[in-house]
Amino acid sequence: MTDLSFTIAAPHPDIENHVGRRPLSYFVTLPEGGITPDTGVILAIEGYGSRPNSEYAGKLRSYLASKYNCLAVTVGYFGQAVKYGSNVTPYPDFFVNLARHHGISVAAPKNADLVDLIPGLAEILAARGITELHPSCRVACDCGGEYQSFGLLPAIDHLEVLHDLLRRFPVTRSRLYAFGSSYGGYIALLLGKFAPATFRLIVDNSGFVRANTSLYGDSSFVMRIGSLRLIADEPVVWSRDPKHPRFFGSHHAMIRDLLREDHMRPVATRYYCTHYVGDTVAPFAEKKSFAEKMSRFAPVELQAVTDGDIDGSLFKEPIHGLNASLRQLFDRSHAAWVAGGGEAAALDTTDFDQGSRYVFRCGDRSYVFRYSVAAGVAVAVDRVAGFP
Repeated sequence: MTDLSFTIAAPHPDIENHVGRRPLSYFVTLPEGGITPDTGVILAIEGYGSRPNSEYAGKLRSYLASKYNCLAVTVGYFGQAVKYGSNVTPYPDFFVNLARHHGISVAAPKNADLVDLIPGLAEILAARGITELHPSCRVACDCGGEYQSFGLLPAIDHLEVLHDLLRRFPVTRSRLYAFGSSYGGYIALLLGKFAPATFRLIVDNSGFVRANTSLYGDSSFVMRIGSLRLIADEPVVWSRDPKHPRFFGSHHAMIRDLLREDHMRPVATRYYCTHYVGDTVAPFAEKKSFAEKMSRFAPVELQAVTDGDIDGSLFKEPIHGLNASLRQLFDRSHAAWVAGGGEAAALDTTDFDQGSRYVFRCGDRSYVFRYSVAAGVAVAVDRVAGFP
């Protein structure tokens, strides 16, 4: 197998909060037999916080590329590195709490980056049998200004990568697939919304269908640094204050909402979704609503996974994401797509080829997506004239 990596030096700008963009990197595994006239593309979209070129991602790409004669791709999209590639800074009371709860005193310069101190600290704690810090020993993450965009910029990043791939490689337009789990599933579904004439098959496992409160930047997560686990806070970017310049307004929510029927249109894309009925992170009721609404515009299959479906192989745990086998999920969905005539009926043009333009009305704003072979995708947010 051949693994390649590419960088888009100037990715699409942040059209909402105007944060500077770092170069956009993505990773490609070529099919074992090389590129043929039938070679397609699978965007294997990583979940939030996953590494786009981890050992697991590489193995998944190799499997998909070889079995399906596709370029298998993972993308280091906007905000993804907040959980794994951030600089972390201890809060002012970090070392006080470290001494109070773990009996360890550390002399550190003001505003020290904890990463510089953690190897020695982790070694000391490990010698004492401590692999997890007390919750009061918290750190703040910073990833060069990146934040949780909740789907919009990550989806645009994947569209830019697809355009770059279509420019670089002679792949067929009739075999373009998007595939993801959890946040990755949400991004895959957004791709279907934003580029409805581009993807032939969208496979979603446990994806969200709308933005939730974690995008305000007030969520925490468990970070691993070496053998040590500690609580980290994501960057605070969005605001709940209507007077704040980064207030998360109704138009921000609407463009990210997959339940809006006025944003749906008849398409040839086929959707295969799986979702645990007891999911407490991404509610099943919302996914069921999406499937019911979207099925009026496109073929949609939704498997409601119950506790009785947990088989230890395809679905391993009755939790969000199901700890599912992504290989088996794609295998099953692709087989159903072929059996249902999807491959035979697949179109051989994309939104880029068609020069598509889509306007998504979102209250007092419109999000306008424009596509072209030359320029790829360009997205703008325009005020709606005469809106009360």
